[in-house]
Amino acid sequence: MIGKTILKFDQLNSTNDYIKKNIVDLDDGTIVVAKQQTKGKGRHGNVWYSPEGNLYFSILVKKNVSRENLFLWTMRSSLAIVEILEKQGLNAKIKYPNDILINNKKISGILIESIGYEELDAVIIGIGLNVNVEDLNSLGWKATSMVLETNECYNID
Repeated sequence: MIGKTILKFDQLNSTNDYIKKNIVDLDDGTIVVAKQQTKGKGRHGNVWYSPEGNLYFSILVKKNVSRENLFLWTMRSSLAIVEILEKQGLNAKIKYPNDILINNKKISGILIESIGYEELDAVIIGIGLNVNVEDLNSLGWKATSMVLETNECYNID
């Protein structure tokens, strides 16, 4: 069951990295949340700017994982984020394979990492969602947040 265990931290290097380092002790479905990441990451080694005020979390999936289903995890995650944003009145779009955009600006990213080689032992689904951070100037034109789009602050929890 996803979310039976939720571990919350003020700061981590990366929620995905925390799961990788502690995977043996974590149950299937554990969610790791950080208020801030000091080394948030995206695909291809890109940095995910992770100041406090946004939502950063990773989900550990240990059961029923296979290489064939990695694409499905990405799509399920993307669709869930789009649905949540639409419930807030935001018109979100998926930019394949792992970005969520509003008005052609990135509001969310998904990083899926697999553990295991021939047979998968686990999948880690890392999600960053720009929620309450307004100062995205260092990212230029390419980023937005929920607060910038709606002028409303959100409860991260």
